[in-house]
Amino acid sequence: MLEAAKYVENYCDAIDINFGCPQNIAKSGHYGAYLQDNLSLMSQLVSTLHHNLHIPVTAKFRKQTDIQQTIRIAEMLEQSGAQVICIHGRTREQKGMDLGHSDWECIRIVREHVHVPFISNGSILCKEDVVNCLNYTKADAVMCGDECLRMRLQSFELYSDLRNRLGEAKSYDELEQIVDQLEERLRSGAEPQPHYQRHKTDYIDQGDLMDGVNLFDEQIQFQ
Repeated sequence: MLEAAKYVENYCDAIDINFGCPQNIAKSGHYGAYLQDNLSLMSQLVSTLHHNLHIPVTAKFRKQTDIQQTIRIAEMLEQSGAQVICIHGRTREQKGMDLGHSDWECIRIVREHVHVPFISNGSILCKEDVVNCLNYTKADAVMCGDECLRMRLQSFELYSDLRNRLGEAKSYDELEQIVDQLEERLRSGAEPQPHYQRHKTDYIDQGDLMDGVNLFDEQIQFQ
């Protein structure tokens, strides 16, 4: 891992170790969230990069079924040299149809034990979720993956009035009227991106989202 990190350290601002991937390929390869069974190895990976790179090392992991074990992992990552810690509020078993809501209560508790910039991950579907998550967990920032790439943050803001009306609709006619208005807005040029396109970063290189990312980057001032 250090050899790979050395290849890119002059071309990026930080190296992030993802201890959070729950996919079967990570299980078969014994990486991602499946490294969480070996805290000693996790610590060694973070520490090795921290002491041999001139850029910061950050780490993301997933909650455990035991809150105390989750806290221990967060504290270990910080002590090993992680300069930003991100926690996904779901276990590695929570995926696919068993996704469930991200455990913001767990994230809030873990946050109290971390003294480096701290990021909450999971269940961020719209702008209101960002505000609610930050207020509840006291995290310094949120991480949002798929929903950002789908541009739902912008879409929900543009069409929040229609979204609210959709939830209050009581008849088929009301639903049809809302759909008609949505189609008209799309035709007028305010078209959200409807399809997921992997690594399509130009979708998020605009508006308040990137302003927020840049502000967070300035505030944490990696040490």
